[in-house]
Amino acid sequence: MSSTINHVACLKLLDTHTVVCTIDASGTILECNDRFCQASGYTREELIGEPNRILKSDHHPESFYKILNDLRSSGETWHGEVCNKRKDGSNFWLAASITPELDAQDIPVKFLTVCTDITTTKEQGNNCSTELINSMPGIYYMLDSAGRLISWNAQLKHVTQFTDKEIAQSTALDFFEANDRTHVENNIRKAFEIGETSVEGMLKAGDGTKIPYHFTGKRIIQDGRPVLIGLGTDVSKRKQAEATARKSSEELAAIFDSSKVSIAYIKNNVIIKNNCRFDEVFGYEPGESIGQQTLCLYPDEASYHSVTSGALPIMTLGESYQRTMEMRRKNGTPFWARISGSPLSSNLSRGSVWTFEDVTAEHHAREKIHNMAFYDALTQLPNRRMLDDRLEQALAVSKRRRRYGAVIFLGLDNFKPLNDKHGHAAGDLLLVEVAHRLTSCVREVDTVARFGGDEFVVMLNELDADESTASSQAASVAEKIRLSLSEMYTLIYYRNNGSR
Repeated sequence: MSSTINHVACLKLLDTHTVVCTIDASGTILECNDRFCQASGYTREELIGEPNRILKSDHHPESFYKILNDLRSSGETWHGEVCNKRKDGSNFWLAASITPELDAQDIPVKFLTVCTDITTTKEQGNNCSTELINSMPGIYYMLDSAGRLISWNAQLKHVTQFTDKEIAQSTALDFFEANDRTHVENNIRKAFEIGETSVEGMLKAGDGTKIPYHFTGKRIIQDGRPVLIGLGTDVSKRKQAEATARKSSEELAAIFDSSKVSIAYIKNNVIIKNNCRFDEVFGYEPGESIGQQTLCLYPDEASYHSVTSGALPIMTLGESYQRTMEMRRKNGTPFWARISGSPLSSNLSRGSVWTFEDVTAEHHAREKIHNMAFYDALTQLPNRRMLDDRLEQALAVSKRRRRYGAVIFLGLDNFKPLNDKHGHAAGDLLLVEVAHRLTSCVREVDTVARFGGDEFVVMLNELDADESTASSQAASVAEKIRLSLSEMYTLIYYRNNGSR
């Protein structure tokens, strides 16, 4: 590469460009124009013959000047912004283009620097940026790789109650509680390594006040060196809300586990969470049922599908589903439960909460009361009340289907002498055996009832539509019953003295 900058061109540039300066390969200032003198605050006599380092400011890191020197040595033109130091110690900014003059071997021997003074523009921009940064509700910061603060906003001073001088003399770690410093230091190092970070810690104010803050940081290159810039947000309200939510959650968990009713949170027919009472009722070890399909709670698939298909249309309307049914414990034993499911959302995307109340004793008591009301206690046949109900149903069905039915009344011969001679125990055994024989003679659709004492009623349903044929069918059943009851009875019972 070869390039020559002649003296005439240099003079022309000196006359026509804003700020111009030439230096030799060693960095000695050879020439400068009046505007360069005005920008730097030096006279031409004070500059010419001096090394250009007298203009060096503290703004740029050494790596910046190394990059600049490397480009100069390569013989390439450099364009960029540089911050120099005036004679009075203040800084001034130049937008510069540095062009080398090469000798016959393409080695730079001189450098012509053509600049524009951008100090006012930079100051206005900095003022605008400063106002913008200071108006932020959170903390703005800029750190170097040693963790020292390069730049900050007014909010950091307000929160920490430190002066600008105190902040400048501190590292980022000085503002955190001792317990958080290692964690924060690791995250700062991480940010410089991978480019970004996020960390929370207790910010410590001058008066000892501690405030939880969440900081984000991103690595950028400024003036040739890596720095970390970021924002800090006061998370006191969030932390307070989290603490309140955590306390409420703990209280709900305590209520959940101390409840006397079995409770389970179910999603997609899978048990997600349940309380202690649930494990007790269903016979599982604590946590054992978590993750299992709810099918394991039901005695069979038919019962399971009955609940799922019945609950879905109701719960999608946002309403609760309730019923009493037989459930199954882990060991397979059945029990009766009153179940209730409530959706957490109308589309069940958030699952549902179910309660299971063991009502086995209540169910058996109800069954017992029902049996006492509608069944004979000795023979377990329907009693007169149940017979009346069955008769009404049979008449309605017979009328609707246009088929005949029949009612057979019968009584036992010589029952009273048997009771008188052998006692009520023998009579009771006879009545039970008669009930068995009567039941064996009819179909499931028919009814055998004990009318009272030694009297029974057999009601035949669904006989033929022809009256004559239906009469024959009834007569045939009656004869079958007569023959069955006429057979010998073997009754084994114990007398009061223990003999058979």
